[in-house]
Amino acid sequence: GCTGFYLEPSRGSCNHFHDGIDIANAAGTAIRASADGVVAFVGWNPYDTDPAYMVVVGHSGGYTSGYYHLLPRRKVKAGQFVRRGQVIGYMGSTGNSTGPHVHWEVYRNDRPVNPRTAG
Repeated sequence: GCTGFYLEPSRGSCNHFHDGIDIANAAGTAIRASADGVVAFVGWNPYDTDPAYMVVVGHSGGYTSGYYHLLPRRKVKAGQFVRRGQVIGYMGSTGNSTGPHVHWEVYRNDRPVNPRTAG
């Protein structure tokens, strides 16, 4: 079904299709790594026509986490080791977004998992 409140514009008949969760706060709010890992990518989403600025971190156990719609301020770089809680970027509204938020996704072995229960 199509339920919930999303900060990204409608797509099709549903508000938005998510493989993660949206967390709203003021623009510029620090975004922190959810777990220790290595930064895999920082920059504009190459798969979007209206790209969001994003950071992707690889973690042990086959996990990756993605943080989207950030302000385009490079806080970390690809290949850098980050600790859980370390600032990796800042909340913004880049790309297909209607207000400041971070879209947070977690994958295990390339399959989406609920960020609230991952790990």
